[in-house]
Amino acid sequence: MDYDNGNEVNFGLMYDINEKFSRTAEVNFADTEAKKSSYNDVEFSLNSQFYGTGIIYKYDEKNEFTFSVSYIHYDSENGEDENFLAGTKLEKSKITYKKGIIGMGIGYTYKF
Repeated sequence: MDYDNGNEVNFGLMYDINEKFSRTAEVNFADTEAKKSSYNDVEFSLNSQFYGTGIIYKYDEKNEFTFSVSYIHYDSENGEDENFLAGTKLEKSKITYKKGIIGMGIGYTYKF
C-alpha cells in the first residue's frame, strides 16, 4: 500500500475510587496518512478517534475483574477515481468509506 508516515496520540487515566473500585478512561486519535487511492472494498485505513472507559473491581488481593466499553469513530472519506483498464473508469469518488465499532470487554486477573 502507498502510505505516508502516520501518527497517533493516546491519553489514559486510572482513578482509584476506593480500595475495591478503580475507574479508567482512554482516548486515542490516529491519523493514518493513507492515500485515497489505496482504498478498496476490503481495506481502507481511515483516520479515527477511540474513546473507552471501564471499571476495575478488586475482589481481594489476588482476584480482580474488569468491565469496559469503547467506541471507535472513523472519519468518512470518499475514494479516488481509478482507471484500471484503457477506456474504463471506476468511479470510487461516489463511494463513501466509513465505519464505527462498539466494543465491550470483561476481564479477570489472578495474581500469583
